[in-house]
Amino acid sequence: MPDARIIGKTIQDLVRSLDISRKRQGLISGNLANIETPDYHAKDLDFRESLQKAMQGGSKDLSRTHSKHYNVMEGSSPEITTAAKAGVDIDQEMANLAENNLMYRSSVESLLRKFALIKYAINEGGK
Repeated sequence: MPDARIIGKTIQDLVRSLDISRKRQGLISGNLANIETPDYHAKDLDFRESLQKAMQGGSKDLSRTHSKHYNVMEGSSPEITTAAKAGVDIDQEMANLAENNLMYRSSVESLLRKFALIKYAINEGGK
């Protein structure tokens, strides 16, 4: 992630939030695609718990050739849970889909507002 002194920790946390939403969307889509698959166990992740871990977690270094390169593996990977009983509850999956959409849209809106503040500071700061 970029240096927190430049763009702030808020943006880093919002990027993590978007990444978790993307991963959860994939799980929900997979569950819906396998709705008629016998013995399929639905998968999900707890958004809040995953975000909390990502915000507190350390970083896992890849081989970086320069200390200024972004660390793309920062934070911990979300823990995926599998349902105990086989089958997919379409009502639950649709509720999960709506919740995930709301979380994603909230994060995007917050990120846009943060960038607007930075743009305002850049444009108006020199006057």
